[in-house]
Amino acid sequence: MYTTIAGYHTDDASDHLRQDPAFTQILGKKALASHSQPTIYRCLNHFDIKMLEKLDYLLLDFVAKAYAVSQPEYVVLDVDSTHIDTHGQQENSAYNFHYGTAGYHPLMVFDGLTGDLLKVELRKGSVYTSRNVAAFLKLVLHWFRSKFPDIQLILRGDSGFATPELYELLEDFDVYYVIRLKLNARLSACSRYNLS
Repeated sequence: MYTTIAGYHTDDASDHLRQDPAFTQILGKKALASHSQPTIYRCLNHFDIKMLEKLDYLLLDFVAKAYAVSQPEYVVLDVDSTHIDTHGQQENSAYNFHYGTAGYHPLMVFDGLTGDLLKVELRKGSVYTSRNVAAFLKLVLHWFRSKFPDIQLILRGDSGFATPELYELLEDFDVYYVIRLKLNARLSACSRYNLS
């Protein structure tokens, strides 16, 4: 897992990283497992839904280690989506009209103060920005509330995340939020400053 996070995606890279000082230090070992490449290969071929669900907590476990050293008073959660171009016939690659190209449209949440990635979900390229955002964030919010109930959470998002489901979830978890709203006639009329 550490080698994949560090950007070494091929299973044969693990043989070359057995003595890597960063990985041996993190894991507290003199060397990584012998025959690493076959071990990694077997691991990658045995992923199931239960294991993928456990991976949801991997990045959050790193955050917990950092908070053991210094716990912040508040955390700003930046939720966003992006576009990853694809070239070929990759599964779930689809045309996205907003970006004008085929690809994936992953959903991500970052610690807005440190830039640390907390969770990511790869999605079909044609889905709308806010698709499944409440279910996506629920795990992160539950984790924070169960592990660090004293941390004040603040969520930031652009207008693509202005959905009632998300507002309700954030209020259920006592999370402050700043979500941009798209300019519209009704809001403009209510505003002190006429924005039209």
